[in-house]
Amino acid sequence: MTELPIDMVHGAPLDYMHLVCLGVMRKLLLLWLSGPLSVRLGPTGRNEISQNNVAVEHNIPREFARKPRGIDVIDRWKATELRLFLLYTGPIVLERVLPEPLFLNFLTLHCAISILADDKLACMEYAYASSLLAHFVEMFAMLYGEEFVSYNVHGLLHLANDVRRHGPLDAFSAFPFENNMKALKKQLKKPGGTLAQLYNRYCERRLADVKDEHAAKCLGLRNPHTRGPLHPLCMQPQYNTFVAPSFTLTTITGSDCFCTIRGQSIEVKNFATLCSSGEPCVIGHALTMKRNLFTKPLQSSLLGVSVVSRESELKVWPLAGARKIICFPYREELVVMPLRHVH
Repeated sequence: MTELPIDMVHGAPLDYMHLVCLGVMRKLLLLWLSGPLSVRLGPTGRNEISQNNVAVEHNIPREFARKPRGIDVIDRWKATELRLFLLYTGPIVLERVLPEPLFLNFLTLHCAISILADDKLACMEYAYASSLLAHFVEMFAMLYGEEFVSYNVHGLLHLANDVRRHGPLDAFSAFPFENNMKALKKQLKKPGGTLAQLYNRYCERRLADVKDEHAAKCLGLRNPHTRGPLHPLCMQPQYNTFVAPSFTLTTITGSDCFCTIRGQSIEVKNFATLCSSGEPCVIGHALTMKRNLFTKPLQSSLLGVSVVSRESELKVWPLAGARKIICFPYREELVVMPLRHVH
């Protein structure tokens, strides 16, 4: 193996699905549930985290495979649920429940992984993310004890270097393979010879030159209607759904109607066509930033996370460049975040 033209050390990056989600994030949750008394939450705190987590279930868009569950079933949480908690719901769910030092330590991990998982921030700010992870590991040892600094916790110190070499975390994570496991299992017809069966199915698809024409046809604006609202700058036809290669925006469900266009967060109310140019457009309400969700270890707005208010006026934006965001209720206000695991 040493004769292969492969860097055996740097060519095998750490997988953040196992290292961070199933490793460190699960360890933190278990420490809060059953760790040393100095960091263990009481029954009230545990119930509050579970209730807060389940309460945002209806705000989770379709790009997430699973809805949030209570921490009383933490042993059954999948990696996607732990990723959802770390990157999205955790800062809201844990606020005012965890003691301040533990919450700040969690936010440090949240910020570092958010940077490394972002396709734009990862290439520019990996060094800063590395310093955040080093600080997280140092404070983790002080807060929870050196005996809990496992291989996974130590591995965080090397994660930013892997991102520098290989790109954002999802460029080399196990999530795509785990998500495709169901499709692979469907191709197996009998218990024996699984590898040969998969190879045969692969060859059959290549010989047939199968193309997913249906999926290609489904991209773009879908489901025409006439219910409005229609802005004076827009004209028919109207649509209630926009399907992109990696996400779907629709006004049918409240959790799937938030996007950002050129830095402006929007609650989508309709899709139509601009009278002036004939290009597709978004009709909706602008979401105006009011403040940061948190300011330590950095201002949350630098990660695209903000507390916002909804403007009453209906406005129009060209649809080109739209990216989906996630929106949570927060103390009678709203918090918006980018979808980092969708590229």
